[in-house]
Amino acid sequence: MTDDENWCEIQLSEVADLVLDYELWKDDSWHRAVDWKTVNAHLAQILQSIATAGVADGLEDEIARAQQELSEVDAQGLEALRIEPITVTSVQLTSGGHRLTAMLHQQVESVPGMFHPDHIGTSIRRDQVFPIEGTRWWSSADWDFSPSRHR
Repeated sequence: MTDDENWCEIQLSEVADLVLDYELWKDDSWHRAVDWKTVNAHLAQILQSIATAGVADGLEDEIARAQQELSEVDAQGLEALRIEPITVTSVQLTSGGHRLTAMLHQQVESVPGMFHPDHIGTSIRRDQVFPIEGTRWWSSADWDFSPSRHR
């Protein structure tokens, strides 16, 4: 991660027009097989616990630990979000169109994604930057993270 990459929460409702126009030519089984709600909840929990002003030091180690609790395909989805983060604003989709399209089909509401600090106040609101106060969408109370659920 470089100094100009930071993690934020992206509301899919705010970028749906960009994503819905995205041609899903990679409409393969992998994109649909990943449980994106669970994967996004895991990543959001990690970011919420380790991020400072959007920067997540130690993310790779935390993801490796979280992957042990997931099915193989969900672990791959989590790794995909780390190595090729969703990068989208209300005006531009840079990375993650196929995954976002699959997420919309699964009715995912929010996804952790990347932004450039210069976007704060223009296409990214400050309240979207991890750690996020008062947001519950990644709460462990909302998701069953037991290993038996994902294996």
